Amino acid sequence: MSINEKIYHRLDDGVDLVAADFSQRFIIRKFCGHDSINQYATLRVCGFDGVSSFIVAFSAFFGHPEAIQHAASAFETTPAFRNAVVAATELLGTARIKHELEQRCNEVSSWTADAARLFRIEFGNEWAADNGTNLHRIASDETAYVQFASKRREEREKAAAKDRFGNSAPEWSHGDE
Repeated sequence: MSINEKIYHRLDDGVDLVAADFSQRFIIRKFCGHDSINQYATLRVCGFDGVSSFIVAFSAFFGHPEAIQHAASAFETTPAFRNAVVAATELLGTARIKHELEQRCNEVSSWTADAARLFRIEFGNEWAADNGTNLHRIASDETAYVQFASKRREEREKAAAKDRFGNSAPEWSHGDE
C-alpha cells in the first residue's frame, strides 16, 4: 500500500481504510451518514473540487491530498453519491446552480487576475499583434454558430424529455412545433 492511499480517522485509530474503500456501500453506510453525503453532493454540484468537498463533508477523515482525491473519486462511483447529486440538483434548481458555478469561476479567476493584469501590462503590445492565431472573424462563423446552438438545444431538449419520461419519451423535431 502506498502512503498516499491511507485514509485516517480523526477519532478512531483502529479504523484502517484506504482511498478505494470509499466505493464500498458498507463503508459509506457505516462512516458517512446522510448529512455528509448530501453535503458532499451539494458542494460538488455547486462546483467545489472533490478534495475540499471531501475534507469538509467527511471531516472525520484525513490523509495525503492524493489519497483524499482518490477517496473522493471512489465515493463518486457509488449509488449513494449519484442519488444525492440528483436530490441536490432538484433542491438547488437550475438558477441557483448557475449562480454557484458563476461564483466558483469568479473565485478561481480572482486568484489569477493580478498575474493577468501584470502580464497584460508587460506583454500587451505583443498580445495585440496577430501572431499566427488567425482569429479574425468571418461571416460564416455566425451561421455555423446558429446551427451549432440549434443542434445543441435540440439535444438538450431530447435529453430532458428522456429524463422526464424515461424510455417512453416522445420523439419530436422542431418542425413539429
